[in-house]
Amino acid sequence: MKAKIVKRPLRAAYNLDAFEVLHGQPKLKRLQRDLAIEREKVDALSGTKDKVHIEQQTDKNILRFALFGDTQVGNAYACPENLAAFYRLAIERGCEIALHTGDVLDGWKVYKGQEFELRDVGFDAQIKRFKDEVPKGLRVKFITGNHDASYKNQIGVSVGAAIHDARPDWEFVGEDQGLVELRTASGIPYTVGLYHMGGGTAYAVSYRPQKAIEQMEGGRKPNMAAFGHFHKAEFLPTYRNVCVIQTGCFEWQTPFMARLPTAAHVGGWIIQVQPGESYNIVKAEFIAFYREKNERP
Repeated sequence: MKAKIVKRPLRAAYNLDAFEVLHGQPKLKRLQRDLAIEREKVDALSGTKDKVHIEQQTDKNILRFALFGDTQVGNAYACPENLAAFYRLAIERGCEIALHTGDVLDGWKVYKGQEFELRDVGFDAQIKRFKDEVPKGLRVKFITGNHDASYKNQIGVSVGAAIHDARPDWEFVGEDQGLVELRTASGIPYTVGLYHMGGGTAYAVSYRPQKAIEQMEGGRKPNMAAFGHFHKAEFLPTYRNVCVIQTGCFEWQTPFMARLPTAAHVGGWIIQVQPGESYNIVKAEFIAFYREKNERP
């Protein structure tokens, strides 16, 4: 006996009232929100708006992510053991996403004498160490910095693309700067700008990031601005209505840094944000690492 086939009008599938009866209004709102996100991605890719990398969060209305930079893979003073410990702590705290502020690799001929500080010489060797040594477990969105750019300047390689090819869990979002938009389960956006500036550390740790924020165009500032390059850790809850963070590093003080002199703040951040309509609650924990007495790389 053949099963009886009941044909339903196709138009019912496209009727919003019928859809709500079958699936409920919450599902409709979720689909509409997902559609809006996909349209924004299309606009970003087509160049009709600033490129924004959108990440949908699912943990109620709280955003939780790791924030770090200046891993300098390939340098003899890099500290992969501490990076692995930071990964473990971030995952234990519920982070699934991490943002990286540049200088993933240490590069080549960035400054005079750098070749004597390297563990791995050459692009292939540093990419291999990055692929094999950097921990897994977090989805990382990253920008490239001046050390990464040394390979682009000398041999024309797209460093960000090569890093992503080596590790698909790392998504390249820009050279020197990029913008990531995180969203809560209810769709509230929170933007994080990633920046890797040039130059050296100023007389006051906060001076360079403050000047960068002052030059940002009004109405286009991110909710949070995260700065790499200086190897410093700093948290300013608000400056021109922007939460400012320097992300630290995962490289001990090199001979070059000692000659300047400038310190290395080794560690990374675990960030928790609860965005609201007229407020943002931000909690920032810096996981600091210290060398044992007389320890050498």
